[in-house]
Amino acid sequence: MTGNNQKDTSKYRAFVSAVDMAIARGYGENFPAALFIIFLLFSLPYSLEAKPMISVIIPVYNTERYLRECLDSVIRQSFKDIEIICVDDASTDSCPKILKEYVQKDQRMKIVRLEKNMKLSAARNVGIDAAECEFIVFCDSDDMMHPDMLKILFSEIEKNAADIAICDFRLFMYTDCPSFERVKTYRADVVQGVLVKNLLSKKSTIWRVVWNKIYRRKAIANTRFDVDLLFAVEDDYFNICLLSMPKKVVLISKDLYYYRCVPDSFTKNPHSLIGMFSMVKIIRKIAKIDALSTEIRLGLCKEEFKQLVSCTANHYLAPRGDFLKLLCQVDELYDEGLISLNRFAYWAAKLYVTVKLLKKWYF
Repeated sequence: MTGNNQKDTSKYRAFVSAVDMAIARGYGENFPAALFIIFLLFSLPYSLEAKPMISVIIPVYNTERYLRECLDSVIRQSFKDIEIICVDDASTDSCPKILKEYVQKDQRMKIVRLEKNMKLSAARNVGIDAAECEFIVFCDSDDMMHPDMLKILFSEIEKNAADIAICDFRLFMYTDCPSFERVKTYRADVVQGVLVKNLLSKKSTIWRVVWNKIYRRKAIANTRFDVDLLFAVEDDYFNICLLSMPKKVVLISKDLYYYRCVPDSFTKNPHSLIGMFSMVKIIRKIAKIDALSTEIRLGLCKEEFKQLVSCTANHYLAPRGDFLKLLCQVDELYDEGLISLNRFAYWAAKLYVTVKLLKKWYF
């Protein structure tokens, strides 16, 4: 028996033991039936092994510079019982060639090729629909995982019978290779209740993103990423929808995910103005989640507004016409009562953004 076939034989051996017990207990008149069961057992193809436990979903789009590092970090995980679903979102660089190369190296990899660029949310949704495992993990194609990330997340989510397990992460510059040695002291906390409140905490980032988590498939159910939300806010809404209902979550204080800060970041990308309009959309969508209390809805809308102010003020290439259009939409949100700031604070925020952008445009 090959090494690959040896790793998932526990259920097979358990079935054999059960048949042995059936033979021992039914030796008399049931003996022919037991023999028939044995015949069926050994007639079945051995390929009917247990499915992998974790589906790792990796959307891929024009990340040829970093893709190998990402795939290597996933393939070399100490937890081997995984399937790796790479959704190629119509890449125009050498990513398709790299993916084909890796599929030949590791049979756990699957490639789903999209005919046209559908953006990150749609690519992740395709990955969810293609996943066959009980647990789901997301990874961006320019990031990396700690070698024990899946092992630790899986161990904690199972041990605590949780719906989601969350780990810490570390940011690193695109030219650096993160050290796998600097890991925080291990600690696991289990949290229950309406966890969306944690999105308002000082450490809300670990709750908002999806790539530092393992999700139980049944916890995701029919929840999908909203394809109308782009550029940095799609994770927010996905997790808000999940956490708006009571969930059991385990928090792991280890830096197990490595997020790469690339040069064409959100605030320096001319297309990221679309992301700012997406922030306006997400405020409207949050306001319609009935499972949230009014207090939580307003609190989340306020946090999204703060992010909108920060991103807009630091946007280096914001066209003046689009900026004025954005301000009009934000004014509509305020007039509808979706931004819970007093008028002085609201206009102070708008003035702050305007002054910063005037300095960029004219000085």
